This record gives sequence, C-alpha cells and structure tokens, in this order.
Amino acid sequence: MNNNPYTLPKLPEPLGIYSPFRKVRNQVYISGQLPISDGKIVADIKETNDFIFCAEKQLEVATLNLIAQAVSAANSEINNIKSCIRINIYIVCPNNFIDHSSLANTSSEILNNFFPEADGHARTTIGVQSLPLGSLVEVDGIFEII
Repeated sequence: MNNNPYTLPKLPEPLGIYSPFRKVRNQVYISGQLPISDGKIVADIKETNDFIFCAEKQLEVATLNLIAQAVSAANSEINNIKSCIRINIYIVCPNNFIDHSSLANTSSEILNNFFPEADGHARTTIGVQSLPLGSLVEVDGIFEII
C-alpha cells in the first residue's frame, strides 16, 4: 500500500436483513456497497446536478466501503487479502449515457492502489434505473483471502 492516498472508512450498517459479506473457503463475497458516509449518501445529485462529479465521488466512497468490508472479513487485516477477483458496478445513468466503463475506472484505480501486486480484477458495469436511497452507484465484489 505504498503511496496509497486512500483511507478506509468506518463500515456502514446494512440496510436490510442480509450479511455484508460471506466467506467461502479462501473467497469473500461482499454484498453491494452504497456510497454511504456518516450515515448518508455522499455527493447527492440533487445538490449539484453534475452527474459525472457525483458518480465519481460516489464510486470512490462505495469502493472504499467495499474494501473496508473485505478487510473486516479478513480479520481486520488488509494483508490477509490477496486480491480482488471481481467487482460489479451498478450505475443509475442519464438517458443516452454510454461511457459506463470510463466512469467505472474510478473503482478499478482505487482497487489497484490497494492491491498493486495482484493480477487485476474482472469487472462488469451495468446501467440501471434506480438504486437504494437514491444512490447513483452500488458496488459489490469477490476477494481472495489468505
């Protein structure tokens, strides 16, 4: 984690009746993470009306929440995480938006900062109509632990 500019946040509480993660052998499946900080969605689109700015900020927070959940699953030790295997990114996009992949690079860059020795991760990015709490993004993932 040399030169990593990011700090992991305090974990948000789950919004429903589910586990934030599930371990199966040496893999951890992380439930969808919203861009929640201090109990609320960050960078609300209603406040700025700037989709790219809000979505990038929300992806940053949601991805850090994803990594924080993985660390929690790995006995609160980031060195117990070997790599991120896969992430899924869901984005509520304006009509005619087609640059999902470029926007999703926000999450990939953060993951690459935390796990530079890994071979990268697989990624799917999907445009959706709505997400919980009015969020523009949600991120889930699978991590390999040691």
